[in-house]
Amino acid sequence: WNWARIKNKKNVTGSAQADWDYLRAEAWKGFMERYDAGDPVLCERFERELTVIRAKGFCGYYLIAYDLIRFAKEKKFDFVGRGSGANSVIAYCLGITNVDPIELNLYFERFLNTERTTPPDFDIDFSWDNRDNVYNYLFERYGADHVCLLGTHVTYQKRSVIRELGKVFGLPKGEIDALVDNPKKFRSRDHITELIMRYAQHMRDLPANMSIHAGGVLITEKPICTYTAIDVPPKGYPVSHFEMHSAEDLGIFKFDILSQRGLGHIKETVQHIRRNRNESVDVHRFREFKKDEKSRRCCATAKQWDAFTWNRPPCACCWVNCAAKTTSRWWRPAPS
Repeated sequence: WNWARIKNKKNVTGSAQADWDYLRAEAWKGFMERYDAGDPVLCERFERELTVIRAKGFCGYYLIAYDLIRFAKEKKFDFVGRGSGANSVIAYCLGITNVDPIELNLYFERFLNTERTTPPDFDIDFSWDNRDNVYNYLFERYGADHVCLLGTHVTYQKRSVIRELGKVFGLPKGEIDALVDNPKKFRSRDHITELIMRYAQHMRDLPANMSIHAGGVLITEKPICTYTAIDVPPKGYPVSHFEMHSAEDLGIFKFDILSQRGLGHIKETVQHIRRNRNESVDVHRFREFKKDEKSRRCCATAKQWDAFTWNRPPCACCWVNCAAKTTSRWWRPAPS
């Protein structure tokens, strides 16, 4: 067993050479559409990224993401590629992301570099009402025995472990609630509460039950049961018994197929505009939206409250105080 070897699906088209040829050809098509093919600086960036991707053996990883995006476009599903994948010109040329890394001076090495041993991580959001269709496609395209959703372990925490132990010892709900709300006051009330608090210290952070990762999907070269037992919850999608960190230790890295209700709202808004005003709106024309004066005013006055990743009070205050009218001042998604 080689722990260091990556167990993800290696080749999409049948061989490493065929993957390389296909990736280069498809990326070049996008490059011709989005850039000036005569610019030597842009061509150098294009070739440099391809060289790193091939050297690290991640052509298949890019092609699986590209295949997923092609499927979404064919079905007219709304999607957004985000995260550090936006640093890649090749991802931009393939349509995985819609942000120009050259325009924004983004560094490819933040996404993938020669020192990195793990696959890059594309975060792709789909509308909440399309994600199951995307899952179905992955299982059909790559084989139901090679694909599963990534599991996660819900662990006992300070309050939950006291509550569960209280049930084990048969305490009434009122006494459990009091112990959970004020453990210092009641921990020495009697020998039962002392036992509960003693056991709680040993049980914190131990797994309580299994759940499903927010968006992780595993696609492996060998059948998934080679690496993990699987659970099949009522919805019907197989779920791995191990969680993300254990999967990575085994050399299996996830694809993030995320669900985002905001995309569903955007789709419905476009439909309302078409029906009520007989106008068509292409939400993928990002360059034009950045230049739109009404959009700039909304940002500068914190009227973007319902926008994904921007609907936080610190973000709204920052935009108003900075009078942010340019994209270079936009808030980077991060914990606030």
